[in-house]
Amino acid sequence: MNGLKKANNRIFIAVGGFFLAAALFILFNGALNPGSILFGSDFINIYLPFSIFAGNMFHYYHQLPLWMPHLFFGFPLIASSSLIYYYPTDFIFMLLNLPPQYMGTFDIVLHMLAAFAGMFLFLRETGIRKEASFFSAFTIMISGYIVSYIYVGHWNNIKAGALIPFVFYFIQRGLNKKKLVPFLNAAIFMALQILATGMQIMAYTMMGVMCLIAYRFFMEKEARGKINVAMYFALAIIFTLLFSSLQLAPSIPYTDFSWRGNFSYDSFISWSLHPAESLTLILPHLFGFINGTYYGAMPFNMTGYYFGAITMFLAIPAFLPGRHRNFAIFSAASALVFLVLSWGGFTPVYCIFYHIPVFKQFRTPSRFMCMATFFICVLSAIGLDNIFTAAQERKGKDIAPYFKITAAIGGLISLIFVIIVLSDSDGVVSFIYRVFKNGPAPAGVISIVAPAIIRDAAFFSAGFALLCAVTVLLLKGGLKNFLAAALVLTAFNFIDIQRIDSKFINFADYNSIVPAVDPIASVIKKDNGLFRMTDFSFDWGSPNKNIYYDIEGLNGIHGLIPEKFVKMRNDGVFNFLNNDRYFNVKYYVTKQDINVKGFEKVFDDGRKVYMDPSYAPRFDFTDRLTKLPDAAGIYNLIKSGNFDFKSVLIKDDIELPYSAVPLSYKIGLSIYSPNRIKMRVECSKDGMLVVKNSWYPDWKVKVDNKAGKIYNVDYCFMGIPLTAGTHDVDIYYSMGGFYAGLLLTLLGLAGYFTIFFIERRKKGGL
Repeated sequence: MNGLKKANNRIFIAVGGFFLAAALFILFNGALNPGSILFGSDFINIYLPFSIFAGNMFHYYHQLPLWMPHLFFGFPLIASSSLIYYYPTDFIFMLLNLPPQYMGTFDIVLHMLAAFAGMFLFLRETGIRKEASFFSAFTIMISGYIVSYIYVGHWNNIKAGALIPFVFYFIQRGLNKKKLVPFLNAAIFMALQILATGMQIMAYTMMGVMCLIAYRFFMEKEARGKINVAMYFALAIIFTLLFSSLQLAPSIPYTDFSWRGNFSYDSFISWSLHPAESLTLILPHLFGFINGTYYGAMPFNMTGYYFGAITMFLAIPAFLPGRHRNFAIFSAASALVFLVLSWGGFTPVYCIFYHIPVFKQFRTPSRFMCMATFFICVLSAIGLDNIFTAAQERKGKDIAPYFKITAAIGGLISLIFVIIVLSDSDGVVSFIYRVFKNGPAPAGVISIVAPAIIRDAAFFSAGFALLCAVTVLLLKGGLKNFLAAALVLTAFNFIDIQRIDSKFINFADYNSIVPAVDPIASVIKKDNGLFRMTDFSFDWGSPNKNIYYDIEGLNGIHGLIPEKFVKMRNDGVFNFLNNDRYFNVKYYVTKQDINVKGFEKVFDDGRKVYMDPSYAPRFDFTDRLTKLPDAAGIYNLIKSGNFDFKSVLIKDDIELPYSAVPLSYKIGLSIYSPNRIKMRVECSKDGMLVVKNSWYPDWKVKVDNKAGKIYNVDYCFMGIPLTAGTHDVDIYYSMGGFYAGLLLTLLGLAGYFTIFFIERRKKGGL
């Protein structure tokens, strides 16, 4: 018997492995084309340039990428959570200095396999047979909440979402074994979610784990066991924070500095999933698709959450009487809760979350669908397991009435879908479009979406028919190989989901994104001065393109832009030429002609580059201070575009002694790197050194090797008071946040290994 069992396991592993490899090849074979890179909007525009910059910092400056000078007058990089730096795969890629175009596909495939492995282990730990576990693990691996985020380029959410099943596996194992170490293993994976800068997904995962623990509390009869679980879970939260402190320690202070520090409720609930759009879990094209044809309640949509019709149908037999029925009820309730939470602002109770610290800075409630998907996939595994159990124990006659009723209901729903869609799919599109957009649907939208909805209905009906056929064959003994049955259902589900996934998986030519020789970059790089360029309309190409060529710019995109820059941009501060000159802007990239006296056109191929010789220097010195009572007064004066730039605007109580000596000064720059600036300043009288880089508390200064103070001047810049004479000025970004995070992380690891060895020694193994 043992030999037969081992042989069956080997067959299962071989067949399952081949199935996984084949599916991933079908999805990602485009990566084999030379020079191709997996496309993702935010990946190309944000993560890729930031990663290239971080690699340069590591390999050439031998420094951490703590500060990014290329956008928004500069801003914290690691702390701003748009650079995935400490996450293992990203750090290894950077350490090995691998070509960035190979990073994306490998990383995504690896995390899809991680999602599969974690789900498979969780379901097995829950007591689901391996064939049913394979189906649901494969489904979650290719589900919309993972794959669709490829197109939008949210690598952080893909990584964090792929680790959800592993968190649940270790929590379930800890609950079953009543041991602490599995809880701490779950903490490692939640910390990895944070290190992937997927704090929002981690928070949702934590909510799901709390649901699971509450369920087990209810099922647990021993009071002592409940106390232990509460203690273990509390320790897991503490260790999650400790393990992830490298990222959290610098990130938490930055949050209030960013535009989310003053997050409005409208921003908080943006990208809520309209309840009616939940129907896309059955008919994924019902509200159009991605950008071009989408006509739902969100401003635009670049993601989807489809996971196949069969997955939904398999949730029905999950409630058959048996050992998993209670867990099925719990999973269904959890799936419903997270589905409703994904509706966000369309529900009356979601406003409660806006008053929870940290949580209130998350937007896109539709991401709750990652947890809804997880629990629905759990239901599908239980349902398939129940079918296999009924077939194995010859209970077909006992449960036949249940299947007849569910088959009749499912068949009726399928029939209704088919009749409605086939009879007037154009009318369905027109009706929904008019409801949500208050106007007639464009003919182009109807011509694309209507046939797609018909295909959705066809797959819905075909999936139901296939599941019914497989179930009947199993119950009647016509199909006795459970692996074969699971693979048939999985294969159909893959075909169904892949037709949607394929819309989110695209490859681009890396050289077209980051050309080795770019004429605009070449023109600007000829200038060896210290200046900024700006590309207000992104006419150069993709946003943040200047980062690829180590050119400091003014405008760009980022998930957590500094709040002051957002305010200035929204209020039109950059519309004044005098302001831009003061902000050290020398070059303008545009597709429009600029008719400004003194401007010189230095490049034109349809995209034009203008040079302004009247730009102000990055570093300046003045003996004139204009005091205002608060930051609002300073900002209003700057916003007017009509103030004396030679006078520093400041709200702090600082005085410069009067001197009749004429002001003269000389600034000699010796070091200018992202994290450090060194210069020698010679000045004839007391005054203020103005550094037109963003003021941030982690910037420190030493004047003649003595600690000095950096003031926030001119609303967003740095000001350093100097006395008359010659001074060596060393401005540097503090490593305090890094060291604090490192210390806490090491403390967490030390605690983990101590507990691990104590528990192992005490219990004689895990």
